[in-house]
Amino acid sequence: MPTKTSAAPVLRFIPQERFDTVQYVEEDAPEGTIPFEAKIRSNLTHAEVNALVWENETSMTDLHEMFAPYVVEWNLSGIDAKGKEVDIPAPADGGGEQFDYLPSGMFWALVRDIKLRSTRPLDPKRNAPSSATPAPSNANGES
Repeated sequence: MPTKTSAAPVLRFIPQERFDTVQYVEEDAPEGTIPFEAKIRSNLTHAEVNALVWENETSMTDLHEMFAPYVVEWNLSGIDAKGKEVDIPAPADGGGEQFDYLPSGMFWALVRDIKLRSTRPLDPKRNAPSSATPAPSNANGES
């Protein structure tokens, strides 16, 4: 009577959130300027990227709210009414209005990076986990 063998476990891909830290310096910034840094989600799902579209009539407020969840940290500070430096919370925490404190060109650079970093190419050379089924080999033992 044949013995029953257990089936190999089925491996499934589960997307995990990934983040990149990006830096920006304005073109005419003085030498030694501290760059603006932001930590952004860099692997949005297809549905998330497709939702990041707008029409000519879309307000900046709507755009700010659209992109706020994807900017989770930054090093942005401002000067309050008393002349004291204060941290400005990242949009993921403080809401889309936090973008109002950012130079416009940097906002659009963030928009570009949030959308494009999620569409970067995959790494075909990267190996699958060792528990995955190996590729069939030919008569010489080569894959």
